[in-house]
Amino acid sequence: MTETKNQNKIIIFDGICLLCNTIAAFLKKRLDINVYNFVASQSEEGLELISKFNLGRIPYHSIVLIFNKNIYTKSDAVFQIINDLSFGWQLFKVFKIFPKFLRDSIYDLIAVYRHKVFGKVK
Repeated sequence: MTETKNQNKIIIFDGICLLCNTIAAFLKKRLDINVYNFVASQSEEGLELISKFNLGRIPYHSIVLIFNKNIYTKSDAVFQIINDLSFGWQLFKVFKIFPKFLRDSIYDLIAVYRHKVFGKVK
């Protein structure tokens, strides 16, 4: 199982979601693979992490970032990940001016329709 050392950041994502897999592949090319571990929520490792951190069904509806024993979900996870991307991507942090409930509502809307609009991994 993936160790949650201080320098490691674990991203748990929906492994059957095509959009989620595409974003994970995009991030793998742009983030330090010595720091980030990507884990599909449906994998054995994902299930172990879900149990270990008592995440319940959260990883099936939201990206989850685990870092320094903190758990970030939805837009908070996205903004934490953006912090480690190049400057151009950090411009998206301007959206933090919106209240969390609004950011997470938009996230939830995308999450609800992601399989219908983008499909599933075959």
